Amino acid sequence: GVKQTMRLRMIKDAYIGDIFWYPPDRKVQTVDGKEVAWRDIARDIVESRMSGGALTLPLLRDKDGHKLIDYSPPQGVTGITSIFMWKKDVDLEIWKALEVPPEIIQASSSGSGFSGRWIPFVVALSACHLELSELIRCVDRDILRPLARLNFAAEPRYDIRPKSLVDIYAKKFGARADRLPAPNDS
Repeated sequence: GVKQTMRLRMIKDAYIGDIFWYPPDRKVQTVDGKEVAWRDIARDIVESRMSGGALTLPLLRDKDGHKLIDYSPPQGVTGITSIFMWKKDVDLEIWKALEVPPEIIQASSSGSGFSGRWIPFVVALSACHLELSELIRCVDRDILRPLARLNFAAEPRYDIRPKSLVDIYAKKFGARADRLPAPNDS
């Protein structure tokens, strides 16, 4: 995901960015008399550059004095790039998709630790409890009860009552569960 994309971005910034200008319609005659297109020479130069080899280029000009070949090394990326902000945005979007209030994850502006985050946390736990209760009802109705009927040839007599996530966390963090809003099971 995000880390791999950022890693690829850093590699791209580190190794790509060279600009090599060459005349596409010209050829060079080598010492042994062979003609080679500038495109092939440019490819060899770029491959040498990518592998860390030394780079030497002739200073060639056309009849008007313009350079025939030119090389621009990679430029550093200045300032903050959007890729770093993107990771932060993706983190926030993941929490939003999970319907977790940002107040639970981000530090509160006043106080410390869990201060100021208990109420949003209770609201999120209540929503999770409702989803869990519905999931348990569906599994019971569609899987467990039909299996019990098949196995025992009678209507099953049992109830499944999931524990309240709010109560569990209230005990864990020392809050009084009787003062917390009860999750709605309807």
